[in-house]
Amino acid sequence: MVGHLVTPAPTIEAVPTREPGSTAIPRPTLTPTPEPLTASAVLHGASYAATTVGGPVAGPGQYLRVQHSTEQLVLYADGSGFTPFDATRSNATAAWVASGSYVTYIPADRSGEWVRVFEPERPVTALYGADAQAHAAQWSQELLTDRIVLRSIDGIGDRYPGSTEPLDGSDAYYAQMPRDPSQLIEWFRAHNQKAEPGTEDLSVVMSIVEVLELNAAPADLRAALFLALDGMGGADIVSVDGTLVTIAFRYDVGGWVETVSIDSTTGMLVGSTRTFGSGSAVVPDDVPNFRLSNSISVVDSAP
Repeated sequence: MVGHLVTPAPTIEAVPTREPGSTAIPRPTLTPTPEPLTASAVLHGASYAATTVGGPVAGPGQYLRVQHSTEQLVLYADGSGFTPFDATRSNATAAWVASGSYVTYIPADRSGEWVRVFEPERPVTALYGADAQAHAAQWSQELLTDRIVLRSIDGIGDRYPGSTEPLDGSDAYYAQMPRDPSQLIEWFRAHNQKAEPGTEDLSVVMSIVEVLELNAAPADLRAALFLALDGMGGADIVSVDGTLVTIAFRYDVGGWVETVSIDSTTGMLVGSTRTFGSGSAVVPDDVPNFRLSNSISVVDSAP
């Protein structure tokens, strides 16, 4: 009717129908395909976690206690090097893995006393090759049997007479390192000028890992160190175990492989390995020369 406009009732077109009693066919639920995890993504995630979550923090008067558990591959060959225990993978006739441990106590006030305790026990956990057990027993007899406690002020280590270099772990030690990842890489290059030709990148990666292993770097530097590792390239994921991700850096020089194990929730390095040499007739290639595992807690006192 003209003058009385009526809004037409809404209509729905093309609605599928089914007869009573028939069964509806379920439609598949589409889920997005997850992006593959990459070493670069893990390192960037660790960098972010380092500044947003981080690990334990010591309060006034307390210490950050870093328990370092180690594994060392000892290679034996009669007439090799200075001692028969200086063999290489290629000429070793026997080998074994010895475990050990030491603890670093880092004071909340970095200018205070640092304490490092080395335990003498070096139990053998794996044997390879002929007469490995007898050779390992001989090697064990030459080890120190006393517990060693080292104390230093404002960082780890000793200052040589006339040295002005800051001790590892001190505020001054970390203050000299740039927070820009590219500049940080160049800083390590400048401090590794004695690296043999062809090992320059390897030396940078090793130096970065050694700084991260102590777990004492301030959060902003730790974040930059992870990004610097990413900037070195060539990394790949070795394994994923829950929140623990292990990444490897491989180099043609001497078959060198450096790995880092990162807690992706905290951005803390909790383990590392170093493998070099190849062609062993007695030691599997996947047995590293060195392994370090860390656990971190806060305590009220140090020995």
